[in-house]
Amino acid sequence: MAKRTVSRPGAPLALFLCSGLVGFFVLYRSHQLQIQVVIAVLSIPAVTSLVVGILGTFFEGLRPQAKKPFPNNITLPLIHCSLILLLGRLLTTAPSALEKLPAQVAPIAIWQHWQVLAMCAVFEAGVISLYSLSGWPI
Repeated sequence: MAKRTVSRPGAPLALFLCSGLVGFFVLYRSHQLQIQVVIAVLSIPAVTSLVVGILGTFFEGLRPQAKKPFPNNITLPLIHCSLILLLGRLLTTAPSALEKLPAQVAPIAIWQHWQVLAMCAVFEAGVISLYSLSGWPI
């Protein structure tokens, strides 16, 4: 019988913390730190981190291995940021051009700017690389 491994929440949690910090930083710089806005903006990385964690339980290739950061230090942030972009597009695209997003939800459009996603991907890649090279179980 094959040995079944249990996925630990290390990599998805690290991805969420990195993207959450980037989102929080962007909100801080734009002076939009209301609790509803922060919750709306951080909900997208939270859902995508959950999806990456669920995918990691089914596909061993999506789980970073200790002392072997490559290629997961590149692929995990790219998968995570592309899912953030996809979910952000789905939530901000209105069915018709006459509809507008509510003012409390409008800041989730930050996840559609390539600069924010690039900053998020680079930060996540650095953290996953350091986390993998440290030898701690992920």
